[in-house]
Amino acid sequence: MLLRYFLLTLSLMAVCAGSPSHAQNYESYVAFTGNDANPCTHGSPCQSFFAALAKTGAGGSISCIDAPLTVIPAFPITIRASVTIDCTGAAYSFVAGGCCNAFTINLPQSDTLQTVRLRGFTINGIGSGGRGIEIDAASIVILEDMKIIQESQQGVADIRTSPGELRITNTAISRNAAAGVGVAGAVGNVAILDNVTLDGNQYGVAAANGNNVTVSRSILSRNSVAGVEGDNGAQIVVDRSTISQNAVGVVSNSSVRISNNNIAFNGTAISGFAGTFGNNRFSGNGSFGTNLTPLGGATSDLGEQ
Repeated sequence: MLLRYFLLTLSLMAVCAGSPSHAQNYESYVAFTGNDANPCTHGSPCQSFFAALAKTGAGGSISCIDAPLTVIPAFPITIRASVTIDCTGAAYSFVAGGCCNAFTINLPQSDTLQTVRLRGFTINGIGSGGRGIEIDAASIVILEDMKIIQESQQGVADIRTSPGELRITNTAISRNAAAGVGVAGAVGNVAILDNVTLDGNQYGVAAANGNNVTVSRSILSRNSVAGVEGDNGAQIVVDRSTISQNAVGVVSNSSVRISNNNIAFNGTAISGFAGTFGNNRFSGNGSFGTNLTPLGGATSDLGEQ
């Protein structure tokens, strides 16, 4: 009997000794001097996110040790599991020229966490890429401390087929050929933008039918068509923000509500029927455009538009 237990123990030890080569990391690392044949640990980092994603389990994280300039091949990095990619402090920059998106987020239903967080790096499409970030499927997507520039389509395109939530904070999205942020997911989809600069795009933020967007403490400037655009059936609330130097400040199909904003130096301030909660400040626009519709009961603030 003792011999049987001894042999069983040896067998289990052998299995456990062999298992690490197949295990996935909870924390993975990438570095310019890394090698994709490495296990992606801090001491032996990988070089690419392709390798790091393959070696990181659902709910894990990938961190950047240093700041290489990485050219993405002509196909997207597709994220298929909940993960945090954090390059804070590493000044990590992608040059994402080519036919396709830099990142595509497409989580299967079997992923129980359904959350992707990207933080602290730059995506540069150099005018020939697709979208900076395309969201096809995920419950929660969080973008923090990022720069997304020069994409030939949207900087961020939320087109998921089941409703979820997009959160963007402390981020600059500039010089993209379409919307800086395009929110066009399934009915009930939600986007929250806080301290976001949307500059020099075609649209700053645009929302499709059934999508709800909140913008606060943000700058929407120099966009060639409009700073804010809401389709019929969308809902956009803009508060404590600057909407300036756009062809049109706000394009609204009875879908945009504004309060406490500076709306200045646009070709036209308002196009279409937009609602106001009061205390917006208009200055230097080529024309005011459509009068605002007061929302709520009459107050002294409503007299200020």
